[in-house]
Amino acid sequence: MKKRDIIIINFLIIGLILFIIVKYANDRATESNRASITSFEKMTTTTEQIIANYLEDEQHLCDIWSNYINWYAQAGTPMSRDEAISYIRKAKISPEISGHLIYIDDGSMSGVSTTPSTTDPSKYSVNYSHINIFNNLEVSSGDGVVNLTRAYTNPLSGVQSIAFLNNVKVLDDETGEMREALVIRVVPVSRLEQKLIFLKGEYEKVEISLIDWDGNYMIHGKSLKNSNFFEYFRSYNPMPLQEYNRVVDSIRTGIGSMHIRNSKNEDCVIAYTPLSSLASWFLVAYIPAKELTASRSVDWLLLGIVSLGLVVLLYFNLIILLNFNRKLSAAAEAANQANVAKSYFLSTMSHDIRTPMNAIVGMNEMILRESRDEEILMYSESIRAAGKTLLGIINDILDFSKIEAGKVEIIDVDYNLVSLLNDLVNMVQRKADEKGLSFELDVDRDIPRLLHGDEIRIKQVITNILSNAVKYTKEGRVVFSVSGSRCEDNPDHVILHVSVKDTGIGIKKEDLTKLFVAFERI
Repeated sequence: MKKRDIIIINFLIIGLILFIIVKYANDRATESNRASITSFEKMTTTTEQIIANYLEDEQHLCDIWSNYINWYAQAGTPMSRDEAISYIRKAKISPEISGHLIYIDDGSMSGVSTTPSTTDPSKYSVNYSHINIFNNLEVSSGDGVVNLTRAYTNPLSGVQSIAFLNNVKVLDDETGEMREALVIRVVPVSRLEQKLIFLKGEYEKVEISLIDWDGNYMIHGKSLKNSNFFEYFRSYNPMPLQEYNRVVDSIRTGIGSMHIRNSKNEDCVIAYTPLSSLASWFLVAYIPAKELTASRSVDWLLLGIVSLGLVVLLYFNLIILLNFNRKLSAAAEAANQANVAKSYFLSTMSHDIRTPMNAIVGMNEMILRESRDEEILMYSESIRAAGKTLLGIINDILDFSKIEAGKVEIIDVDYNLVSLLNDLVNMVQRKADEKGLSFELDVDRDIPRLLHGDEIRIKQVITNILSNAVKYTKEGRVVFSVSGSRCEDNPDHVILHVSVKDTGIGIKKEDLTKLFVAFERI
């Protein structure tokens, strides 16, 4: 059998096995993932109903308070503020829940609470003038709508709470006039979170958040680091503005799920649904994607197909390709040893040659400093130029050997851009002056001074470009420009644009394709 036929048969067998494995595994994985996400979405909908029922119950209790107080006002025997708060104190039942009654007709937003301050037990007064939770909130009586604020800090206890509201009219003890007031049922957020404990049985790492139209939290999942959900989403899921707006609209107006990246760059799933009792609140359930597909049983059919195919392939290779593989292995080993020997020779040679070359260049530098003979200085200058060129070639050889050995690494460090530019200018300025060239530097002043990257590699690249510009320019000037622009998706990143313009001989249009071709000289 010819070698070509053997290769064709091997590829056909491998291709068939891979096709069966990929198709079967992909179908099963897709089906499993779809079922898991659908179940997660149903859980989110169920959770929304639990939260909506709880919010409606709490609002109903607040409505009972307000209806009772307003009934007295309609009957002609209105309650005073103290009588109203005394009634609320008796009716609130749970010690965790507070009742607040504040005046709203004079804009003072001050009133009294059913519970004392934790810092001063003798203080029952409460003031909401510095708490911005009533903006754009329409409070109506007895319409069945949940009048709910965002999460805020209870001014008396310092506990994160939510407030259920309704309007009342009470009698002012001092003036005897009827006053417009607001009854507030203050419930700790922790009570709402306790309603979600049942979810831990099915999804251990699920986190439930409640957000408003703008993405602010009422309940905040601990893995969602930012103070705003939409800001969190955009921080770790960069995308064009149009696509981002489409995602936001989907969360605000629909019921569904999507994949996102979290702060650790892990794949996660969120399911979202609006709260039926609130026009501009949404429930967002967050879970790592691996949690939805972690519990999979062993697929023995798939393992059997893979095992059978591999046995057939290995048996075929062992019988037909045994001799061929032995010869190929011997040839490969010989080639590898030759390559290792070559790389070792190159690195050793470059190291060994560089030591005497450094000595020659150093001694020649002493001649340049101490000699006054013009002819000797001329010869010495030629030695220095040739020595630097030879050292550059030696360094290139060492770099080639490192590349072949796979030891060239990009080392990111903090570096000063001004210092880097100063080193580059010092290396090129003298050569330009010797040729009578004008060397101009154009640097964008808005570039940050302290940057992070591989300073050595950056210098190598720019030095090559600048050296070539000076080398192939007989007269005129060389312009070295550096500008920077911040990345839109990541404001901590800066893109440096480095360009070199000269009045040299240039490159022919037909030679541009040879710029990066090995061993081609233009």
